[in-house]
Amino acid sequence: MTEELQVKGSTIRSKLAFARQRFGEEAEAALEEVIREAGYRHVLEASWYPFELYVDVLTRLAERCFGGRLERLAECGAFSAQRAFTTTYDVYAKHRALRRFLADLPRLHRRFYSAGDIAVDYDGEGTSCTIRMRGLKRYHDADLYVAQGFYLGAARLFRLPQPRCTFSRRLDGVDYVLSWGSEG
Repeated sequence: MTEELQVKGSTIRSKLAFARQRFGEEAEAALEEVIREAGYRHVLEASWYPFELYVDVLTRLAERCFGGRLERLAECGAFSAQRAFTTTYDVYAKHRALRRFLADLPRLHRRFYSAGDIAVDYDGEGTSCTIRMRGLKRYHDADLYVAQGFYLGAARLFRLPQPRCTFSRRLDGVDYVLSWGSEG
């Protein structure tokens, strides 16, 4: 069953922090304007917001800072990983517990996205995993690129050798393939 998707305010606020740190206060102000245009005075970390607001923020970020190139939002995802693994998910980073993090990912996903399911499957050689996202009516490229950057950023923080992350749309969702080590 699918339902309308919402995201936690912390998910949006991390994009504001990225814009400010990487591009300055004017970039952050441009994203805050999107929020005001949607009828919100502020975004609170623990509150839920429409997924469409999140997409609008990401789209404005891409337009203003990356010449409209949504794939560059992966940089924002890597920033979010750095931020998350030094705060919310620091226990995983401290113990370099990538497998534990990936095992907990379905539960953690629900903390920040109100709908959708995640499953993680490993290859037989232990050099890649597939993160399967299912159960949403719509997936937006802006969010997919951010997630790609997040997973790649996490792999780098966990010091996996030569990490790579790709995603592909499926009829029923999206698959991310996170791999590491030599290609072959």
